[in-house]
Amino acid sequence: MDAKLEKGLTIYFIRHGETYFNLHQRTQGWVDPFLTPKGIEDMRQVGKRLSRVRFDAAIVSDLKRTTRTAEILLGESIYPRWMVPIRELADFREISFGSFEGMTANETWEILRQYLGFPSVEAMLNETTEAERLSALKPADLHGEGEDYQDYLAHLHVGADKLLDELGDTDATLLFVGHSINIRHILQYLIPKEDHIPELYDMYSMKNGGIITINNQSGKFKIHQYMDKFYE
Repeated sequence: MDAKLEKGLTIYFIRHGETYFNLHQRTQGWVDPFLTPKGIEDMRQVGKRLSRVRFDAAIVSDLKRTTRTAEILLGESIYPRWMVPIRELADFREISFGSFEGMTANETWEILRQYLGFPSVEAMLNETTEAERLSALKPADLHGEGEDYQDYLAHLHVGADKLLDELGDTDATLLFVGHSINIRHILQYLIPKEDHIPELYDMYSMKNGGIITINNQSGKFKIHQYMDKFYE
């Protein structure tokens, strides 16, 4: 990340609204289920909370659950809808779980547990990092369809660099609607290591519709809000 950060770029990261796969605890990456009625209503409420924030643009992945969420959020803004363009960027797509897509979470965990050689799912979750589990996705996939973890990180970083090359040296305020894994991994990339918080590595730390805000302070990004926690 070599972009200049000389002004006050602010980014609001929001995880997309609840989908039917979220509701039924199914593995979801490239598959793109609809938002549930609750997911839609929850996003309306989040949009009301943010209605007076003047966003310069909305950045979303190329998965429609993020675009739909951004549309709902911006629909509650006091500013005219035409003032905030929504940009779909494929680099910010969530990781592909390959043939695990659509499985229940328990089924996915059990296959990874067997591949990694742990006596129980609980032991695996306690004794491995998220990065180690995501790295096992492709080799554990019997059909070889899972996305390679390093390839996934590479396209996230490319997308983040493109965004900062364009807007890093501005005072813009961006809305970024993404996915649980990709938002936390982008934050791991943008935030200096010494300022990382444990939540960035916790797969359960980010609820649907959860808000994270960061802004540039003296040439580096700092976390201002993570869910219900606020930082100086």
